[in-house]
Amino acid sequence: MAALSEDDRDIIARHPFDSSLDYLKKSLQDAEESYVSASCSHDDTVNSCADNRQKAISRLLSAFQGAEAALIIRSAISSRNVAADLALLFARVQNGDFTYSYYRPLVEGVLQKASDIEIWSAVLDLIATLTRVTPPESIPTKFDSTPITHSSASQQGAEQTRELVERKVFEEIRFCTYREVNGFFEKYFEGKDWTRRALDVYETTKALHVDGAWTDLPDPPVQAEVLDWWFRFQDDFLSEERRGYYSTTNPNDLIDPRRGARLEGCRSHR
Repeated sequence: MAALSEDDRDIIARHPFDSSLDYLKKSLQDAEESYVSASCSHDDTVNSCADNRQKAISRLLSAFQGAEAALIIRSAISSRNVAADLALLFARVQNGDFTYSYYRPLVEGVLQKASDIEIWSAVLDLIATLTRVTPPESIPTKFDSTPITHSSASQQGAEQTRELVERKVFEEIRFCTYREVNGFFEKYFEGKDWTRRALDVYETTKALHVDGAWTDLPDPPVQAEVLDWWFRFQDDFLSEERRGYYSTTNPNDLIDPRRGARLEGCRSHR
C-alpha cells in the first residue's frame, strides 16, 4: 500500500467518507460479480458486462475526484493534486483505455468498508500503477515514414532462412515497438467478444506448436508452400470466422465493386 504522510492522514481524518460512497456499492458489486463469474463468458454478453464495469468505475473515479481530500492531498507523481490525477484516469476510462483488474483492489476496499486510510492508499496505489503501465511515447522512425524495402535477389538457397528474415524485420521495428508492456494483454485481449473463440482455437492448435515453432510449417519456408500451409490451417481451425484470406491471380478481385476500395482479408498471388 502507498505510504501516506502524517499530513495526508490528517487531511483524510478531517474529511471522512462517512456514507458518501454507499450509493456506489450496488454497481460495484454487479461489476465484481460479472468479472469473477461465468455469466459473461458468452460472446453476446461480454460487451454488455464490460460496459457496465466501465460505467461503475467511471462513477467511482468521479466520486473520489469530487471528495474534499482529493482536492488537498498532493500527488506523489506530479505537481498536481490527487483530484487532477483522478481526472486523467477518468478520461482514460472514457476513451476506452480501461482494464478492470487494476481497479479491483479499490473496488474491494469500498465493498468491504475498509478504513478511509486504506481506501485512499488504494487510490494512490492505483494512480501509481496505471502511470507505470502507460507505455512511453513512440520514438519517431529514422526513415521519415518512407517504407523500407528489400531486394530478395541476394537471398537465394541456404541464405533464405528464418534467421535472416527475422534480423531484417527487427531492424525495421526495433525503434517503434515495446517489449513486456504491463497490462497490454489485459487491455487488448481480455474480455473481448472474440476472447472465447480465440481460446478455443488456441486449445485446439497448441499441440501443433512445439518449442516455439509450428511442427508442420514448410522448411524451408518457400512462399507457395507456406501459403498452402496457411490455407489448410485456416480451413481446419478458422472456418467459422467472418473473415478469411485467399489468393488470386487477378488484381481486380482485390477491389470491392461497391466502393472501389481494396478488400480486406485477401492476398494477391505473385
